[in-house]
Amino acid sequence: MRIDRAIAMLGLAVSLAACAVEPGRSVGAGTAAVPSPAPTSSVSSSGAAPVEMVSEACRAALTSQPVSGPSLLSLASVNRRTTKLGRIPGECGDAYTSLHFDLRFGPDGWSFAYRLPVGLQGQPYKPPASCREYRDCHLPSPPTAVVTGNAVTPVYAETGLLVYSANGKTLAYSMRQKDQADMVLHDRVTGQDTHYAAPGKVLSYALSPDGEKVAYVAAFREQGRDKFAILENGRTVAISADATPLVYRQDGELIYVLCESALGSKCVLVNGSRKSSIKKKGGVFELAASLDGESLAYVTGNENEKTVVFNGQDSPPHSSVQGLRVSPDGKRVAYIANGTRMIVDQQERVEYDVVGAPSFSPNSQRVFYVAESAQGEWGLVNGYEWVPGYRSWWAHAPVVSPAGRQVAYLAFTDWPPAEWFVVLEGTKLPAYDYIDPLSLRFTPDGTVLMYGARKGRELWWVAHPVK
Repeated sequence: MRIDRAIAMLGLAVSLAACAVEPGRSVGAGTAAVPSPAPTSSVSSSGAAPVEMVSEACRAALTSQPVSGPSLLSLASVNRRTTKLGRIPGECGDAYTSLHFDLRFGPDGWSFAYRLPVGLQGQPYKPPASCREYRDCHLPSPPTAVVTGNAVTPVYAETGLLVYSANGKTLAYSMRQKDQADMVLHDRVTGQDTHYAAPGKVLSYALSPDGEKVAYVAAFREQGRDKFAILENGRTVAISADATPLVYRQDGELIYVLCESALGSKCVLVNGSRKSSIKKKGGVFELAASLDGESLAYVTGNENEKTVVFNGQDSPPHSSVQGLRVSPDGKRVAYIANGTRMIVDQQERVEYDVVGAPSFSPNSQRVFYVAESAQGEWGLVNGYEWVPGYRSWWAHAPVVSPAGRQVAYLAFTDWPPAEWFVVLEGTKLPAYDYIDPLSLRFTPDGTVLMYGARKGRELWWVAHPVK
């Protein structure tokens, strides 16, 4: 059993969903104490004072290049044609090839953003020659600037994962500069950045579907204890004794967990204006909801044992749980247990060597996921049907067309030549050097499969017709 590969696959899938630490984890002695109480509201349009900017050569190359899809383009206009959107200038260095390079494409197909590693005095970052990637030598991530189209931010000591709102209007990320921590909202139409202050390190965040609100959890210390502020657009919503996952409903209401103590006593699930007591046996690690927010599932437990609670009913204990999903109609739940078992409706299916996160069809009738059998064969599970696939090191959760008739998924090979490719209805599409996993989607009418990709330094929006 290839446990190392399974762990790596699941870890990467989780990291793409949010930049969260494990709820209940201690902030650590290295975290600076934050004055009490946490601020109730703090908004800054200017942001933190930058230590430095990217080099003039890099900035000039970025700002001078044309970018397809002007920002004044209607948000309702989706790019349905394969288009070269931009290019990463050579003046900005080669560190973009690392997995730490975070490239995101907006769902409209006209916008993109990425984190640019920066070295001393704003020069391009150069990792040691012996390190192919930062992770190879366990190096700390370098300072980064955020590039949006042909604009670039100041250099920050630390930035979080880039997340687009569902309508493509807003890009969100966290940043830290010395003792200041902010959430940043970038308006794609106006090009303006709004900074919302945090009382400490930002652990996780979520964007409302309309892109108007960002909720985030920030850790700080008060009277020698770790505490966690839950904020929305700079306003403190609550102070919890434990970290919490965050989920927005389709109507823009926030769902989170609020605890009076880190030991799990007196925890409530806050769903918009409603509160209900929850069963908590340690930390709350994942939270998932139906589209209307009426059906909820969450993972609770400790490092050795975890339980899934779905609509108030407990699952049997598992050593690990990942990829928690609730069906659109709120009647079904699916997740990965113990790294190799797919659980659907609290019933175990076949054990695999490796299994990826599940996806429900829009009508909630079928569950799709990518897996590798014990015999080393890769394929897509369509309900109970096995569809042979392509040998892969890792595969993302499938996406399903609005009518539920077509399924596509992203795969990645790590052997020479390394490549990223999409599999549509069992057919392997052209390979790229990188494909943004969060960009893969069908048009609302299901006639085009779209995603953002990188080929060398060129950034492409790929539109593939669907038969």
